[in-house]
Amino acid sequence: MLLNQAPRTTAGGNVPQATVEIRRMLPGFLECYERGLVSAPQSRGLVSLHATIGREGDVVAAWANGAGVGPAVLDCLARAVRRGRFQPPVGSGDAIFEARLEFTPSETTDKGTARLLRAEPSTSAHPQAEVAVLPHSNAATEEACAQLLELWDEANLARSEVALREYATEQAEAGQTACYIEAGTQVARAQGLQGNLDAAHRTLDELIPLLEQDWAGAAHKARAQLRVQLERARLHSASPELSQAGPLLVKVWERARLAKEDALAVDAACSLAVVHAGEPALAAEWSGKAMALAQSSPSSAARRWVPSLLTSQGWLHAKNGRNDAALSWFRQALQEREKQLELATEGASRAAQRGVWDARYALAKTLRLLGQISEAYALHLKTRAEPGAQIEAPGLFYEEFAECQLALGLSGHVEGFRVAYEKLSKDPSFALANRERLERIRGLAKLETPEASGGAPSAPQP
Repeated sequence: MLLNQAPRTTAGGNVPQATVEIRRMLPGFLECYERGLVSAPQSRGLVSLHATIGREGDVVAAWANGAGVGPAVLDCLARAVRRGRFQPPVGSGDAIFEARLEFTPSETTDKGTARLLRAEPSTSAHPQAEVAVLPHSNAATEEACAQLLELWDEANLARSEVALREYATEQAEAGQTACYIEAGTQVARAQGLQGNLDAAHRTLDELIPLLEQDWAGAAHKARAQLRVQLERARLHSASPELSQAGPLLVKVWERARLAKEDALAVDAACSLAVVHAGEPALAAEWSGKAMALAQSSPSSAARRWVPSLLTSQGWLHAKNGRNDAALSWFRQALQEREKQLELATEGASRAAQRGVWDARYALAKTLRLLGQISEAYALHLKTRAEPGAQIEAPGLFYEEFAECQLALGLSGHVEGFRVAYEKLSKDPSFALANRERLERIRGLAKLETPEASGGAPSAPQP
């Protein structure tokens, strides 16, 4: 049963009728608990649920802690709260509420009960409400944690996750809480990109309590909060909770701008352009905001976004059949990538080199489509001659390389298509979205079908 005591709300505002929403969530809370009873029939315990409510009533963050019910139940409860919607807080800023629940099993059935106990004040107000009025960014944290960029390997996300976890452990042992939190958000990002959305949400949930501890000044905490919110929004954008991503990203954009965290603001604007991909005018507006800030910002981290933004503009024109316009954007992107490679430290040079390869690929493909095949082929040859390219270059590069060879009547294209097929067929998302294209590559590689080679037949096409 659920009693009438209201959950306590703190921080900048107060949430009207929070109990009504908590009451509405009760069936979901019970479902979480009863699911846990299947493996632990006698489990019982007290749980504290915390949620930060944004200015429009959205749940910006939620987490649960307690004893006796197991981590899976706590994770489930936090997710249930995140799906909620509250009335906008009354007062200044966001509001955080804490509700204490007691879960007990039935003595006669496999069901359970939950009741809301009298809420206690939170030990400290959630600092999210302060983000919008911070006077400056924390460039020191940005610089200190710059090594994170070197740990990313987009061609191997599992390897990236392991490297980021190891870095996080090192930072924890060294007492570097700011970098530990930043690393944690990137672990969550790697998990999300691999499709492990629940695990990614749990990783972010584990970071929330650290935001309340007294380990740094307001600017350090502001950056940490923005990082957590940004990755949370990204996870929403990759799930059925897409509608929650846009409002949260707008908040990150606004707060990052006021806090002068330009790199995070650019990141949020880029993500908003992706979220609104089905609304071209709105997507273009956010892309324009990201570009203007990245080009004008004194932050080197923000300026690092420029080539990616140029490339995005190029693909936008290419998607609409304007390859001539796309060509100009891709040439600018390659120039920026080459500048970044020249300035890259030894640790960051590998990532910078891959950026150059990606930029050349985009430019070369567009040149080929415009009939300028010799120039496109020359760019591919330049990439192939560079250390590590023949191993690390993605399947799309080999596909384009072979297309140029085929168009120029050169030998060797069969091998290029073979490598392209070998790499691209191992990417489930590409294979699912590009079946006809993949079959064409297989044919040009002169590879037998699984049926012809005696292997298992392919799955029937839906």
